[in-house]
Amino acid sequence: MFNELRNYSRIIVYVVVVAFVISGGFMGYGALFGGNGGGQQPGEQPDIDDAIVTVNDHEIPRQQYLNVLDNYRQQTANFTRSQMLPFRLSILESLIEESLLFQEAENRGISPEVSEVEIEEYIEQILEQNQMEMEELEEVMEMQGLTMDQLRQSLRQSLEQQAMIEEVIADIEGEVSVSEEEIEERFAELYGEEDLSEDEAEEAREEIKADLTAEKEEEVFASWLEEKWETADIEIKDNSLQALKYLEQGQFTEARELFYQELEYSTDSALYIFLAETYQEEELYDEAEEVLLEALEVDPENWELAYHLGEHYRLTEDDEKALEMFDQASEYAGQNLMARYQLNLAYTQLEAEDRAAEEMDEFIELQEEYQEVGAQEGMAPLPEEEEMEEEDIEELEEEMQEEVEDLAPEGESEEPLEETEPIE
Repeated sequence: MFNELRNYSRIIVYVVVVAFVISGGFMGYGALFGGNGGGQQPGEQPDIDDAIVTVNDHEIPRQQYLNVLDNYRQQTANFTRSQMLPFRLSILESLIEESLLFQEAENRGISPEVSEVEIEEYIEQILEQNQMEMEELEEVMEMQGLTMDQLRQSLRQSLEQQAMIEEVIADIEGEVSVSEEEIEERFAELYGEEDLSEDEAEEAREEIKADLTAEKEEEVFASWLEEKWETADIEIKDNSLQALKYLEQGQFTEARELFYQELEYSTDSALYIFLAETYQEEELYDEAEEVLLEALEVDPENWELAYHLGEHYRLTEDDEKALEMFDQASEYAGQNLMARYQLNLAYTQLEAEDRAAEEMDEFIELQEEYQEVGAQEGMAPLPEEEEMEEEDIEELEEEMQEEVEDLAPEGESEEPLEETEPIE
């Protein structure tokens, strides 16, 4: 039900996390992303030097987690509150799994070293990607209160961590073998009716062998990772994230307890939405409705709360009330791009085609406005079109869905952009 980082091409995921920690520290990021993080008093922020999670007694600092989140700030700017909370959990899970890998590397005696040449090559990449000269980089570092030696030291540590992750994953996966029978079976599935030349067939078989090898390696790593999650001592110190994890695991009572604790100090709409879901999952629909109605009393013009109450009524097959709440959500949505997109889907599911078309028109208009702003800020605009045809709209929807999937890979279901119903 939640978008989890369960992409078993893990090297890319973890290397990206390490890289974000570098740039987070380099650029001085550190904003907090909602939730009081474990029971602080109202208005009290958690100490960024505290641990956000412990993994087998190894602490992951809150600052490290915030650095990673901040590097996604622009990409997640249009996320709703109920989309941001699962995304935050997915980032935390990637850091937990990174920690498990570092601990495994230590157990296996894997400790790679990075040469001065590799560090200088990486600095050259930084200069090239940012179109900077060395003098400009030195000025930026000085503005941050850092020296180039400190940058090189940070890069050395992070590049060694990247190399460690790559090596330990390769060691976990080990040597896998692919039989000729497996290759021929896959070849028959893919090319059985095609007339390939000898060279084309040989190239296809080589690609199949590589694909099968990668699949088997991923299966080995997935099995190892699943076992580590089950046996590791992991303590998440952010109540909202732990509550969401309990909900994901089907521990609804435990999830409710923590959501209610958080609501003593916060009126975050996401807390109400996922609290309601703990009741929906157990078919306690009256309780779920009560939670969402209470949330709307607290924040009466919140489009997302109105939308989720509409989804609740659609779930309980009260289409008339569902339409009423979707109409309220539309009234409150303003220029929220994500709201218009989700409402288009909601109306479509209720076969309210006229309303769905209105929301899509709003969505397209807002999308064009964002493109204009992007062009004014020096971003490359999309091609202009006087009128969007149906196939253009479908392509736009697909692109938007792909962007969300890129940020939080591999959800369990196929429908787009929704977190609290199985239409992710």
